[in-house]
Amino acid sequence: MLNMKTGDIIHDNDPREVGRTSKIISMSETHVRARRINSDGKFTMGPNGGKRIRKDRIYSDGKPRKSGFTLDNTKISRERSEL
Repeated sequence: MLNMKTGDIIHDNDPREVGRTSKIISMSETHVRARRINSDGKFTMGPNGGKRIRKDRIYSDGKPRKSGFTLDNTKISRERSEL
């Protein structure tokens, strides 16, 4: 099980959505809710509830993938998301 928490950053692995980044805003037993953020760390327009993503579709092992999401716990991403 990944060590995720509210405020963590996830990156979409879909090659059609290069650079799409989201911030986890809430969590349940099996899913997270995440809202898309832009390059300056602010939420983009869209539904307030965010996107519902299954936790088993979020990876942190560093393997390249074309689907799912990658958890990013780097200090740079955390600082950018707190702007």
